[in-house]
Amino acid sequence: MEVKMDKWERILFQIEKRAKIIDSKTEEFDVDVLSNGEVIKGTKEIVIFSAPKGKMKVEKITKPRVLGKKIISSKRVGGRVVEDFVYSPEEKVVLFKVYQWDKEKGDWVEMSLEQI
Repeated sequence: MEVKMDKWERILFQIEKRAKIIDSKTEEFDVDVLSNGEVIKGTKEIVIFSAPKGKMKVEKITKPRVLGKKIISSKRVGGRVVEDFVYSPEEKVVLFKVYQWDKEKGDWVEMSLEQI
C-alpha cells in the first residue's frame, strides 16, 4: 500500500509543479450496504487543477478489497436469497482516475490512458 501512496505523492508533486491547483478535498463514500445494514465505506482524495488541456481532476479512490461473495438464503419456501460481498478489514484497493472538464456537457469526462 505504501508504494501506491508514494505514487499518489508523485502525481501531486507533478501537478503542483506544472499546473495551478484549484481545489483539493477528501470525501468519504458508501462502497456497499450489506444485507445486515452494515455500510462499507471508502475514501476519495480529489484534486482539481488547471492544465494546458483545460480544467482537470485526478482522484485517488481507496476501498476495502473484495475477498468473495456470501450467499444468505432462507430455508423457507419462497424465502429471499441475498448475495453479499465479503470485504477485507485490513487490505485496501487503490484506484487512480483522471477526468477532464467538458464544457459542452457541463460535466467531468473520464480520460483513458491513451488520452493522457
